Amino acid sequence: MGKPTLKAPVPGEIRTVIKAYGRHVYFQNFLLPNGQTIEYLLHGGGSANAVMILAITKAGNVIAVNQFRYGPKNFVLEVPGGNKKGAQSLEEALSAELMEETGYEHGELIWLSNNGVYFDPSCSGSQFAAALAIDCVQTAEPNPEPSEILETIEIPLKDWVAKIFRGEIRDSKTITTTFLALPRLGWKI
Repeated sequence: MGKPTLKAPVPGEIRTVIKAYGRHVYFQNFLLPNGQTIEYLLHGGGSANAVMILAITKAGNVIAVNQFRYGPKNFVLEVPGGNKKGAQSLEEALSAELMEETGYEHGELIWLSNNGVYFDPSCSGSQFAAALAIDCVQTAEPNPEPSEILETIEIPLKDWVAKIFRGEIRDSKTITTTFLALPRLGWKI
């Protein structure tokens, strides 16, 4: 396979629709290789400002959250995670989100994605960093933000993976983070 012969569209003018709640929705013009200009609706940013954590207890259970998500208007079973706040590092954000959503502190931390993982590259440049946190222990009660309606659940890893294959876990960030972590937990994929 040789070098790609595709030419990327050239990004142009950005017109903001709204910036709110840490989100940015905007139109951006792109000059296509054929000379035509199109306008595309996009959202988010470009660097990894979010973290997703497959957190495992000392007993080998996954620490999950069953959280109401406003997009699907339903509860979604997922791994803990969230966005950096202010000047937080990714590791500081990870520790803060894990504690806030679950009340757990992590032991060993293993980063699973060196370059970030795109949430949805069809309409966003936003990325998340995936991590595996092992030997997690609960040291406090969860203290979620008022808009976060959630409960913490512990599920054996084998059952967690089975839930993914049965379609009971439908969050793409959670599925990606889980499968990036499984080889680090001795699973052959």
